[in-house]
Amino acid sequence: MWRVDPTATSFSERSAAYNLIVTGCWTDPAETEQNIRWVRDTGAALQPFSKNSVYVNFMDAGDEARTESAFGGNYARLAEVKSTYDPENLFHHNHNIAPKIA
Repeated sequence: MWRVDPTATSFSERSAAYNLIVTGCWTDPAETEQNIRWVRDTGAALQPFSKNSVYVNFMDAGDEARTESAFGGNYARLAEVKSTYDPENLFHHNHNIAPKIA
């Protein structure tokens, strides 16, 4: 049972038993391609066992396509709020929720 209603906050997904982040760290620039590939391949291998959601604070540059899944069913409501309070999209950094276009 939910302790927090999914619509009570912007972050709706609270049903997963675990939270997983795959990260890589290295010091030798020559290992960059190999390590990025390992992180991406590991994440892809775990995807079939994962929910179709993401914790927004774990997203990195280039993950913009996953922004909607970070907010789940709340995304449309948040876009409406953004349209009301920030129609010019002044606050657009990080993983932006674009104002809903009328």
